[in-house]
Amino acid sequence: MGPSLEAIFNYLEQKNLEPIGDEAQKKYLEEIITYLKTLPVVKITLAFEPDDQFTNAVNQVISDGAGQKVILDVSVNHHIVAGIQMEYQGKFGDYSYEAKTDQYLKERLASYLAKGVEGQAGQKVAEA
Repeated sequence: MGPSLEAIFNYLEQKNLEPIGDEAQKKYLEEIITYLKTLPVVKITLAFEPDDQFTNAVNQVISDGAGQKVILDVSVNHHIVAGIQMEYQGKFGDYSYEAKTDQYLKERLASYLAKGVEGQAGQKVAEA
């Protein structure tokens, strides 16, 4: 059990909100699972492993934007450098620097190739 989930159950216990008895607790957990299955999943990719505080803040922003509570499916890809990539209801958004960096490199390479590279022995290579 993760630290966030453990904190939730500790809170419920401290506030005497935890159902009494095994059957009541089982029913309560089944209701939670049923509710969670109705929530949409938003896949996000970050360049770093977020802590709970960051994940909760991102979840709040995305939930507000979606108009309902969402579940985040978080993955890490160090190649995106910074920003976020998101997938929601079949739509993909790349708000990372990976796409910008890739585009810049493609443009520079195209410019370099368009100018021509002589590269033969004793000949000067064109500046990029």
